[in-house]
Amino acid sequence: MGLALVSFISSLSATPGIVLLLRSVKPDDKSFTVGSSSAIYSILGFIPAPIIYGIVVDSTCVLWETSKCAERGNCLMYDNEDFRYKLHGITAGFKAITCILSVVILWKCRNWHWEEEDEETKNGEVILHVESDENDDKLEMSAI
Repeated sequence: MGLALVSFISSLSATPGIVLLLRSVKPDDKSFTVGSSSAIYSILGFIPAPIIYGIVVDSTCVLWETSKCAERGNCLMYDNEDFRYKLHGITAGFKAITCILSVVILWKCRNWHWEEEDEETKNGEVILHVESDENDDKLEMSAI
């Protein structure tokens, strides 16, 4: 129950994290920022995690299978209690690190002054101004 609560609380920072990321860069750099942050999350999350969890799981093995060449094979028996504590402990540790880093980021951003939005785009609406040139019959549109 405790691990589920910690997982729920730490997942609440996903959307505010993206909003903080998008509001802290220039509008022209937003797509690059989202792409590069996704790449960094993937590299730091998906590559070392299986290796770390594999080491933790292997450390709980009690009986290893040996091949004809005396090489270590698959684990035949795990210490279930040690397995449970280590698996949930490493997960809780990573979640605790995530929560601590989120609090540090919130603390650092507490006095951050965001640029005020224009009155025309305050509600997330985009106002289009259309200008026509009477000589060319061209329409010029610009988004504000």
